[in-house]
Amino acid sequence: MAGMIEELIGRMAALLESLQATGDPRRYFHATYQRTTIAVAEELKRGGFVDPEWVERWDVAFADLYLDALQAALAGGEPSRPWAIAFGARADLPALRHVLLGMNAHINFDLPQALLAVITDEEFDDPALLARRRSDHQAIDRLAVGWKDIASRGGIGLEAIAQCALHVAAALEGELEALGIGGRKLRHGRSSR
Repeated sequence: MAGMIEELIGRMAALLESLQATGDPRRYFHATYQRTTIAVAEELKRGGFVDPEWVERWDVAFADLYLDALQAALAGGEPSRPWAIAFGARADLPALRHVLLGMNAHINFDLPQALLAVITDEEFDDPALLARRRSDHQAIDRLAVGWKDIASRGGIGLEAIAQCALHVAAALEGELEALGIGGRKLRHGRSSR
């Protein structure tokens, strides 16, 4: 069962080596995401999911969307717009900002696509099945919350992370306006119309 996710981790590790060797700032999100993928694999082995086969398929489908965008960018192609924004960020930004830009693209753009790839139309009509999917999704969310531990070990407080997120959001505001998503201004951590 865990063969697909182990293969995924191997692919991610090889890419990380390449990104690190060239000092590519995309390494920051990639390394963070790889750690999360390893945590999911460990939880799969531990038996911590209601439907481990589905979680593995979902996790691999989700990661493949990111890896496809990364491979396109590395090959000189144009990834989807959210990834183009994340990958096009100035190299001299702090590592955390690169992580947040990657998280934004992956969660807001890739996650809905990944869920649609592994939940059929018929399954969306099955409340019991959706409850199991929700339970497994929440279990992954709990694993992903481990970034707070990583941040605190690195001496980064949650307030600093929140401030960084606001700065990233402000920097992206012009990009969002250009994409037609604008209309809200971020001020003091709140949206206003």
